[in-house]
Amino acid sequence: MKTLKKIISLVLTAVILVTTMCVGTVTASADSKFSVKFYDDSKYYYIKVGGIDEKEYDTVYKNKTNTLVPYVCLIYIVDNTTYGIGSLEVMGISATAFVANNQEKKLDAKGYYKYSESSGTYNYYFRMPKSNSNAKKYMKMADDIVLCGVFFGLYDRNLGAMYDCNKKPVTDLYYLIPTVDYNSSSSSSSSKKKISSLEFDDVANYTYTGKARKPAVAIYDSDYKLKNGTDYTLSYKNNKEIGEGTITVTGKGKYTGTKKFQFNIVPKKPTIKVSEKSGKITVSWGKITGAEKYQIYYSVNGGKYKKLVTTSKVSYTTSKLDTDDELKFKVRAFAENDGENYYGSFSKTVTLK
Repeated sequence: MKTLKKIISLVLTAVILVTTMCVGTVTASADSKFSVKFYDDSKYYYIKVGGIDEKEYDTVYKNKTNTLVPYVCLIYIVDNTTYGIGSLEVMGISATAFVANNQEKKLDAKGYYKYSESSGTYNYYFRMPKSNSNAKKYMKMADDIVLCGVFFGLYDRNLGAMYDCNKKPVTDLYYLIPTVDYNSSSSSSSSKKKISSLEFDDVANYTYTGKARKPAVAIYDSDYKLKNGTDYTLSYKNNKEIGEGTITVTGKGKYTGTKKFQFNIVPKKPTIKVSEKSGKITVSWGKITGAEKYQIYYSVNGGKYKKLVTTSKVSYTTSKLDTDDELKFKVRAFAENDGENYYGSFSKTVTLK
C-alpha cells in the first residue's frame, strides 16, 4: 500500500493514526453504523457520510473547546492507494479546503448536517469543485473503492490526537462502514484502470494556423505521468478550423476505456498601432487569418476597459474621445463557428502618446 496522501496538513497526524489500522482486508461488522455515498453534479464531487448518531453529535458539540474541535474523518482506498479526508469545524466554519454541503438545503444551525427524524442521525457532506486539480484524485468514483472506516468525534489541534465524543483517546477506527454507493455502473475484476478515472491537465487554447492542431495531453495516475503510445493513444476531430476541437484519449496497456474533452482553436493575437491627427484617433492592425471581426477596447485615465467598437475592417477612426486624457487601446480578433464566437487573445496594450 502506498503512503497516505497528505490532503490536509491540519489533520495529517490524525489521518495517519487512523490509516495504520487499514492495512489488510477490511470486513464490515454487523453493528456498523455509517454509510457512505460518492456522487457528483456538473460542478462538484461529493462524499456523503450518513448515520452520525444524534446523541454523539450533541455530546461532541457539548465537549468542544478552542483546541478540541468536532472532526469527521473518512479513510478509503482507490487503486491500492490510501486516501484520508478530514474536516475540522468550529461553529460551522470549515478550517480546511473541504466544506460540508447539503444539497437539500436543510442545514442545522451550525450549517453542516441534515438531521433525519426517522433514524435520529445526521449526515455530513464533503464537497470539492471539479475545477480543483486534486478533485479527481481524491474524490473520484472508481470500481475498486475499499472503505476502511469513519471517525466522528473530537480532534486536538495542539496534540494532533483524536478522542471520542466523551473525550476518551481513540487508537483504533471508531466504526467500520457497512454500505457504499457510488456512481459506477458495475464492479470490475479487471486489473486495468479506466483512463477516465485519472487526472488530466487542462488543454490551453491553440492559435489557428490553417493546419490541423494536435495538442499533447498530460495524464497522471497518482505520481506517475502516463506515456503517449505506451499507456494511451490520441485521436482528434474538428481540429483544423477556428472553433471547438475534440481530443479522444484511448487507454492502452495497463489502461482501458476512453475519455473525450475539448479545446479551442482561436485567431492569433493582433499587433496594433495607435495614432492621432487633428483630434481624430486611429487604431490599426494587420489582417488576422481566419478572423471574421475585431473588437477594440479602450481605457480612460487608468479606468476600466470598455468596448469601443466591433468591426470587420483592420482599422478604426474616432473623434469621440478626448485626446487630453490618457487613452489606452487593445484589440482582439474572433470568428463564429456553429453559433459560438471564438475569441483570440488581446493585443498588447498601446497608449496614445
